[in-house]
Amino acid sequence: MSGRATPPRANRRLRLDRALGVALVALAVPAGMAMAPPASAQSPRFHAPQGPVVLTREVRRTLADGQQLVVRRRYLVRFVPTASGYTVTGNPAGVEVEAPLTMAELAEVERRRADLGLFPLQLDAAGLIVARPAPAESVEATRARAAMSAYLARTDLTAQERTAAQAMAVKLQAQGQAAGNSWPADLFHPASGHRQEDRDVTLPDGRTGQVSVTVDATNGSGGLLARMERRVVTRLDGTERLSLERWTLADAR
Repeated sequence: MSGRATPPRANRRLRLDRALGVALVALAVPAGMAMAPPASAQSPRFHAPQGPVVLTREVRRTLADGQQLVVRRRYLVRFVPTASGYTVTGNPAGVEVEAPLTMAELAEVERRRADLGLFPLQLDAAGLIVARPAPAESVEATRARAAMSAYLARTDLTAQERTAAQAMAVKLQAQGQAAGNSWPADLFHPASGHRQEDRDVTLPDGRTGQVSVTVDATNGSGGLLARMERRVVTRLDGTERLSLERWTLADAR
């Protein structure tokens, strides 16, 4: 024989990763990784915009087969002064989803998701997020589980593997809801420049891997966010998977 066959257990894990790759890379990152460094005296003082602005968040996640799931969401946000800082209110202002045909149901759930519960955010006087709404179960979560079941039914997984994948998907979703809003604390007043953190992590199925998080940010007038990009590289079982989040802020037209 010219080579060795893939061990059954390793092959099963690979098949599950292909079904759940988007969730694995999205939820493997511990809270607080690549946090912003303390503000320095040279950091521009934060000045909130007086009128509405559009916050855009783009998420790109690479699947096990190399294809990407891309979601862009826009929010019309306003900064309301308070005694200790600002309250940021926001409303969804548009969504675009790009996904492989095999994930059509999941993509449609994402398009229809109301995306509520992110606002209001409480900022301190320096423009850092200090409080946010608690996560809550939603109708979309139930729809997402149904869409995941439909997606798994079309894969080449066995019935036992589909059951295991569905159970892991529910566990990952619950973990994500418990994490709540994971936007960086310095989203609206970022620390300009580059920062990186590497850490070993344990996935819900007991495997260990490494996660590298890099953040690059620039701010504009009044220290306000211009652009922030967070790249998460998950290394697991000899594979490498990328998740990218990008935020920009622009005047409402």
